[in-house]
Amino acid sequence: MKKCLLMLFAMGLVSVSQAVVIGDFEAGMDNWGPSWEGGASFTIGSVPGTVTRGNNSVAVKLSDGGYWKMQWNAPSAPGLMNNVILTFDVTMYANEWSGSNWTKVADKIAFNSNSGWQEWTTATAVDRLTGLPTSTDWGPWAGDAFKTYRLEIPSYNALDWFQIVISFQQNPVAGAGNFYIDNIQLIPEPTTIALLGLGALPLLRKRQ
Repeated sequence: MKKCLLMLFAMGLVSVSQAVVIGDFEAGMDNWGPSWEGGASFTIGSVPGTVTRGNNSVAVKLSDGGYWKMQWNAPSAPGLMNNVILTFDVTMYANEWSGSNWTKVADKIAFNSNSGWQEWTTATAVDRLTGLPTSTDWGPWAGDAFKTYRLEIPSYNALDWFQIVISFQQNPVAGAGNFYIDNIQLIPEPTTIALLGLGALPLLRKRQ
């Protein structure tokens, strides 16, 4: 029994290590850029508090409210992935935004593959400072935002591109700030196996 649980735990760790990083911006844009909607500029830098992997993050600046604003054109990706999780970190500083601006990131993800155009709308977010769930919406009246977004994708086949929703309501547009994004990953399931193994360890101790 103990050997079995240790094997499950090890499998969980392996699945976590198989995460595919598709955006850390250490050597450039990593094939990210504006989507077909346009209306966004991208600047790589190391603004304090915005870097969560390596030394750089990318600042995304929108020129209009828009919708689909950030796209990854896949040079290579796993050909078939089931139950994959897309995660990425977003930072927004209130002092960069003027007025009562409302923003939304990743209320949905669109992607194109051999299966055609698909959208998923199950995005959630957690506060990176507290680890607690938080809204995918934001306004500067709520203070600075340090969020990790997570979206579960049941499956894709021969991925062509991803698009991330980044939008805001701003008047005038000149008052819009930056969305700082870093550490974009595709994580294959089951990453929960490790947690399952950890949860079973107390049972082993009882039996002993």
